[in-house]
Amino acid sequence: MRRTCSVQSRKTRSLCLSVAVLMALAGCASGPGPAAVESARLADREAIEATLERYTRGLDRLDAQLYLSSMTPDAVLMIYETAHRGQAALRQVIAEEARLRQTQRDAGQPARTLFHLEGNSSIEFTSALHAQHRAYWLTASRVGERPEGLTILGVGSSIDELEKVDGRWLITRREIRAQP
Repeated sequence: MRRTCSVQSRKTRSLCLSVAVLMALAGCASGPGPAAVESARLADREAIEATLERYTRGLDRLDAQLYLSSMTPDAVLMIYETAHRGQAALRQVIAEEARLRQTQRDAGQPARTLFHLEGNSSIEFTSALHAQHRAYWLTASRVGERPEGLTILGVGSSIDELEKVDGRWLITRREIRAQP
């Protein structure tokens, strides 16, 4: 009798083990759990925010390399109705501001410093590799080194289309508008 119980217990244990293995495999096959997906989404948001920071810091500091590191090689920047397409045209945006500042210095005036600020920012993921960022922007200028004398140059909204390329989030299109 004891041998029969032992055999049945082994069969029961074997069946339970088989069911447990199948359940574990089914869980693996269904993909990452909600916590893993949320963690990856959070990392993507942080990477997008870092990309947008490179864009504004590069622009304000006239650092073309930093500015261009935020965009794909074929990115499009729409400033109102004017399109700047590709790295060469985007580099010109920085070069034009640098020329303006040099002209101010050549005229014996202190050169302006720009501050691009964004607020009411939102990021929407349209797929695993694509996202859209919307924000209101404000561009201010200060002449000289003192913190006083800030002038608001413009205010409006922006829409950024971003793509994850080789693990990096980059701007493929940025549209700057005067209206919300």
